[in-house]
Amino acid sequence: MRLPSLCPILLLCCLLAFPGAGIAAAEESNPPPKNPQIDRLARQIEMQRGELNKVRAKEDRLRAEVVALEQDIEVRQERLDALEENLALQHDIFAGMEQELILARGAWQQARDHLERRLRVLYTRRGSPLLDMAFSAASPRDLLSFDQAYHNMLAHDQETLVSYRTAVAELEASRQALALERGILEEFLRQEQGQRKELERRRDDKEGLLADVQIQATQRQQALAEMEQAWRRLLASMEPPQAKRAAKNPLKNAPNILTLRGKLPSPLAGRLVKEKKERLEGDKSVATDAIVIAAAEGSPVRAVAAGTVLFAGYLQGYGNAVVLDHGHDINSVTGHLGQVKAQREAVVQAGEAIGTTSDIAALVSGGVAFELRQAGKALPPLDWLQPDAFNEKQ
Repeated sequence: MRLPSLCPILLLCCLLAFPGAGIAAAEESNPPPKNPQIDRLARQIEMQRGELNKVRAKEDRLRAEVVALEQDIEVRQERLDALEENLALQHDIFAGMEQELILARGAWQQARDHLERRLRVLYTRRGSPLLDMAFSAASPRDLLSFDQAYHNMLAHDQETLVSYRTAVAELEASRQALALERGILEEFLRQEQGQRKELERRRDDKEGLLADVQIQATQRQQALAEMEQAWRRLLASMEPPQAKRAAKNPLKNAPNILTLRGKLPSPLAGRLVKEKKERLEGDKSVATDAIVIAAAEGSPVRAVAAGTVLFAGYLQGYGNAVVLDHGHDINSVTGHLGQVKAQREAVVQAGEAIGTTSDIAALVSGGVAFELRQAGKALPPLDWLQPDAFNEKQ
């Protein structure tokens, strides 16, 4: 019956014996508040990037279609050139054939006239063979020879006339066939011209759509750059909430970052490629102070010091990147990663893997980019890294 009166005493003893239990429960019931403005802006950036990727994909598709249409137009133009050349040749052949036909008809007419004159002479001068033999001074044999020769001459003229007529008929048939072929070629030419005009119309329409899509892509790119700049400004201006400062500091056991100048390890085992004094943000160059480190595909990238993950994901100008808060307003930015392993708002220790390298991700910069910033101002990374952080420099 006295047990209820002992409960407050036992509870008090537990609290005195385990004081951290109450604090831990309070921390669990009141987690550190998140910044809704940053989260909302990050979601908007992702949505804008998704829309930009769709527009870029449409732009690439339209550009490919325009190139294909240009190639089709070139093929049509080659066919048109060949048809026009063939038609010009046909025209020359037709003109030559017309000239031959005129000459053949003239020769045929001359042969006909010559034969008519011979026949007229024969029928006007020739009488009865008996009278010719009676009244002619020539011998009968000479008269018969003359008559035979005249008949042979007429037969030759007739053969010549037939050959001319045959030649004229063949030339006319060839001319008709050539005219038919030329008509077919002209029809093909008209069809090719119509198809080329249709291709040019489609190309012009696609180019108009492509221009509109490029304008949309430029606008979305500008909007994305402005949103990411706003995100960076907001991130740089954000200070830890008082409640978070009062809570247990996850970095309290880590060395003070300010005491590690010249002692930090390299974020990855690799080769120092170059130092960068500017980077691209959209279409603009922004001053920076960074180093580029090249390493083998899949090499781990590690935190140079303990810190809290402020950002992990795609970042304009950095590709896949991880931003760490090391305290004392010092942040590290590691960009152009192949894979991001760190989770946002997680606490990482020095040497803990935050990502890996990728040859594809390093195509633009040549390797992993690393920056240090204090209150938004770039710090020279080589002054903070160990002197022997790199064995060789390209």
